[in-house]
Amino acid sequence: MPQRMARRGNEPPVLLVRWYDVSKWLLERVDSFPKSQRFIFGQRIADRTLNVLEVLVEAAYSPRKVDLLARANRDIEVLRWLVRMATDRKLLTPRQYEYCCMSLNECGRMVGGWAKPVRPCCAQGPPGSPACSSSRRAGEEEGPGMASSCQAKGAAGPLSINGQDSPSIADG
Repeated sequence: MPQRMARRGNEPPVLLVRWYDVSKWLLERVDSFPKSQRFIFGQRIADRTLNVLEVLVEAAYSPRKVDLLARANRDIEVLRWLVRMATDRKLLTPRQYEYCCMSLNECGRMVGGWAKPVRPCCAQGPPGSPACSSSRRAGEEEGPGMASSCQAKGAAGPLSINGQDSPSIADG
């Protein structure tokens, strides 16, 4: 069951708190990269990490969450590949890589869960109806990169993270 991003009072969203912790951990790892890699490769990881933090803060207080959450999801996906490359270059240990992938997957699922209830076409009507802005209409075949409906864009949709597609230790 996806965690809701409902807040009480001035509490920040759970995802924002979790991403803050992931950011601290990633930035500490980047600080330990050799100097030659820290300014070339580590900077990209640090920048993406902080970009996601900024986007999540903005999404927490913005009425246009869908676009912001899609951007956060794309940045998390890029981070997966950068972290994989860092591991291949021996900048992260396999254990650090495993922890990082688990954290990125968790946050990616939370982004997808947060985005799911705010997708505009889901509120307008069922997929295939004239009210739904989904490009796919009822009865059409689902292509390799298409989600079957707005309601089905949970674990396999474009705004969520599919653990099978993400790098794993076995890939190394």
